[in-house]
Amino acid sequence: MQGCVRLILGLTAAFAAGCERAAAPDTPAAMVELGTSFDARATGSIHGQATWEGAVPSVPAFRVHAYLAYASAARLRGEHPNPHEPRIDAASRGVENVVVTLREVQAADSKPWSHPPVRVETDSQRLTIFQGKRPGPIGIVRRGGDVAFVNRDITYHTIRARGAAFFTLPFVAADHPTRRRLDQPGIVELSQGAGVYWRRAYLFVSEHPYAALSDAAGRFDLDRVPAGTYQLTAWLPNWHIERMERDPETAIISRVVFAPAAELTRTVTVAAGRAADVSFVFGKDLFEPGSPRDADSEKNGGRLTCCPRRRQNSRK
Repeated sequence: MQGCVRLILGLTAAFAAGCERAAAPDTPAAMVELGTSFDARATGSIHGQATWEGAVPSVPAFRVHAYLAYASAARLRGEHPNPHEPRIDAASRGVENVVVTLREVQAADSKPWSHPPVRVETDSQRLTIFQGKRPGPIGIVRRGGDVAFVNRDITYHTIRARGAAFFTLPFVAADHPTRRRLDQPGIVELSQGAGVYWRRAYLFVSEHPYAALSDAAGRFDLDRVPAGTYQLTAWLPNWHIERMERDPETAIISRVVFAPAAELTRTVTVAAGRAADVSFVFGKDLFEPGSPRDADSEKNGGRLTCCPRRRQNSRK
């Protein structure tokens, strides 16, 4: 009998200890120390352009009908653009807001972090990321850094994070920032509830600063890259809808899931004092269901070596 009691007490203590360990908060990940061996003389640069080939896609808008009987229907009724509709310059065929990231960079060899702080804002019209003063749909965040979230609208909003972070922030009052630390590298997809299920923005959480967004002409630049051979990836979100989730009582759409993004990967070799030129070509086929979205195709693949000309002559 005493043996049974001791066994029960032992199991209870072990269970309690296990619960305590499970409930203990995770230790925040420390920022990776950058640049301990950085040598600016042993660096080059990468320049390039993301372009669109073929017909520009016709992307339908999301339509909210006036007859839907919920609180936000009046302010939301009408058409709302698909946030993933590609922005293609008519003259250059350049694609804006392509995320270009460099893989396999050693933290010790990296330059110091160079991206401005990130703030995420929601208002009556959109979900916007401010990287410093630049507004857009995408921000680049250092792993272990924090991001400010703020509602600029008098109406209730929520922001939902999935992917490399998992949380939901409700905003009852306007202009009261909430800060979140992002400890896991990867892509954080930001979406909204409260009736605005189509809105999207993205945070790229990186160990090093070698990430960039293409401009309106599709051009991008990575400077002070340590000499070496790397994988360079271009990422563009998909406008196709994979599925919609509806409220079981009202049948109103509450969430939309987009198809996976398209990614193109190049191998690039950077030499000290030189500039490597890279091109990425996107087209509708990369976004269609069943297409390979992480491609090193004949058009986009192959090995790039550093071009012989200097930075000032790297663009024609």
